Amino acid sequence: MKRTAILLILMISFANADTTDSSEATRKQNKTHVDTIYKARLKANKDNPNILILPGLEANRITKKIYVVAEATGLEAGATAEYFLIGEQSGHDYEALAISFALPSAIRKALIFIGMTPGRPVNQTIMQFWPKGERVTMRFRKTKQPNSKYIPIESLIKNSNTGKIIPASGFVFTGSRLLISKTNSAMQSLAADEFDPKSIAANYNEIDSILDLPRIAGKSEVYKSQVVNGDYSFTPGELLDIIIEPEHKDGKTRVRDFAMKINWSPATTNSQESMIFDLSDTKETILTNAPLPDLLEKFKDIINAGYDPFVTITFTDDLPLQTVKKLCTILTILDSEKGIRIEAPTKGQLYYKSFVPEEDLRKRQNRTPLKWEIHVQMIDGKAEYSLTNIEAIWENNATKATLAITEHTISDKYALLKILKSKEVGIPVMLLFAQPDVTYKAVMGIVEPVTSTYSVVHIFIGNALP
Repeated sequence: MKRTAILLILMISFANADTTDSSEATRKQNKTHVDTIYKARLKANKDNPNILILPGLEANRITKKIYVVAEATGLEAGATAEYFLIGEQSGHDYEALAISFALPSAIRKALIFIGMTPGRPVNQTIMQFWPKGERVTMRFRKTKQPNSKYIPIESLIKNSNTGKIIPASGFVFTGSRLLISKTNSAMQSLAADEFDPKSIAANYNEIDSILDLPRIAGKSEVYKSQVVNGDYSFTPGELLDIIIEPEHKDGKTRVRDFAMKINWSPATTNSQESMIFDLSDTKETILTNAPLPDLLEKFKDIINAGYDPFVTITFTDDLPLQTVKKLCTILTILDSEKGIRIEAPTKGQLYYKSFVPEEDLRKRQNRTPLKWEIHVQMIDGKAEYSLTNIEAIWENNATKATLAITEHTISDKYALLKILKSKEVGIPVMLLFAQPDVTYKAVMGIVEPVTSTYSVVHIFIGNALP
């Protein structure tokens, strides 16, 4: 038995070695091919200012096309693919469709060369959930089939639930991040060059990718439903030709920034009618004191004209909390790939989803790790605050915790900060419970000072439940 086990291990080891040797040999052969092309292109275009030649790519400023040489990884049908294209030095070829022989920074440089401007990647830690920037398309064909048609690279991925290919919506040129170099602190380097996954085009929202999806997509979405389309098959190491080009070559842009201010008009009793809106872009005022239907119609016109509206929201101080919540419920529907894209809150504002928390969190037994609650009510037109500390005590073999509750009356934000600083932070989530007539100003007056420590705030109308 022992001898059989040893033989099996040796056989597997030799098989893996053969595969590795074959893969390394193919990569070496491909790199020689790419280097030959690079030198020939350099020589042919040495005096042409409209052509950029870098290892693994050619960019044409006139046609606004970038030609990239890549190598297929040969992922099997049904496998999860987190990346469309990664850099050669990435360690993630086991979950990528193809490997580029051009550096991520080279593709970024080429996109700038043909006239594009890097946008901005996602950053969930500061509530920046939407990739922002102009779009490019990416198409491929097999190098050994030079007469074949270029196909959208999205065709290689399908939704396992529906069996349909994911939409060819293009990719957002976010541009990765410029960071202090690991090797020279006096210089900047590109995160996509220095840090794994060294993504060029990701299939989820990756902060350091050069290109991102035009929608909100976490890794969980990829693992749940995005798989390799079996209609296309590639041999590992097979060379691919990839074309990257702007969605629009005539100067038209998608990204358009808006500022939306929500005002309170207490003359009416209907909460939606009592909200009025100001809307402006970077050039002009578009709406003033407009009712909600007019605002929605204006956004519809903007979206139908081919724009991606990135909207920064300002809630005015006198808005009652029940009105804010109703509006934020509407915003959860509008904030979508085919709607508006809500930006991170500015100083003195909360992210709109703070006002539409999961109702399950209202029950203390459902969130025993979360220790703190702020309570707000209006008495004679003045906000009054209290702070509640909840400690979960677990007895032996108990299926439910006993909650030890301590109430603190607080006069202002300074008293609140004093108590919180004397206690352990724990999970940095703060829950606030307020009565419907509490104003936005009253909430922010007590919440804003703690947001640097408690970065996530959930605001409920009414009381907490046991």
